[in-house]
Amino acid sequence: MPLTFEQAVEIQPTYRPKDPEVLRALADISMAAFCGPTAVGKNYLMRLAGYPIVGTVTTRAPRPSDENYRYVSTSQLLGEIEGGRVVQFGTNPDAQTIYASDLQAYIPNSVNAMDVFTDSVDDLSELGYKAVKPIGVVATVNDWERRLDERFTDLSPHQIRSRLIEAERALRIISQWGGRPDKLLVLSRSELDDKNKGLILDFVQEGAHDNPQDDALQTIDDMLVTIPRFTKKYLKKDVIS
Repeated sequence: MPLTFEQAVEIQPTYRPKDPEVLRALADISMAAFCGPTAVGKNYLMRLAGYPIVGTVTTRAPRPSDENYRYVSTSQLLGEIEGGRVVQFGTNPDAQTIYASDLQAYIPNSVNAMDVFTDSVDDLSELGYKAVKPIGVVATVNDWERRLDERFTDLSPHQIRSRLIEAERALRIISQWGGRPDKLLVLSRSELDDKNKGLILDFVQEGAHDNPQDDALQTIDDMLVTIPRFTKKYLKKDVIS
């Protein structure tokens, strides 16, 4: 019997690619894994660094704001998952949609960049990449609020709530990265572009860094303190439940 959506949801946490061609290709690909809250400038920094950005294969309908997406049927993507031909995938049970990356989305024998969920960073090392370089991105509260004002304009309350909950989760995870040479924190500000580009390129090439993380760590604290205010502003509620 073909793989069902419900079965895909169940196997998602332990999924690993198994197609030999996929595994051979991944062994020569390094992943610059950009993570952090929504609307902090992850895509901007990926473009700034100049790495090819891994595209997304999805079963959901196209949106005007989509960039670097490819759209397929649910049955087609479930077949690719069942055959172990996608590199990784995620599901949205509420919307009955699937998101994935496959070999077509990567530039071979190169460093590729991807926006990933912060709590999945450590799992990337199990997928067969040559190396995984985690880069946590944060923004000043003022910059973050300005971007959220733009990003949340067309989102439903449910979507906004989900993104704020995920933002808090991401911030709490990367707040533990201070002092770790194998995980880089970057404060995304336009006046720091040259510095940040150098930090990212050096970190990905060397696999470690000795850059002080004080500014980024303080910014994380500032962002966490601000989330209840954002909840009131965007959802008219006192707390995230």
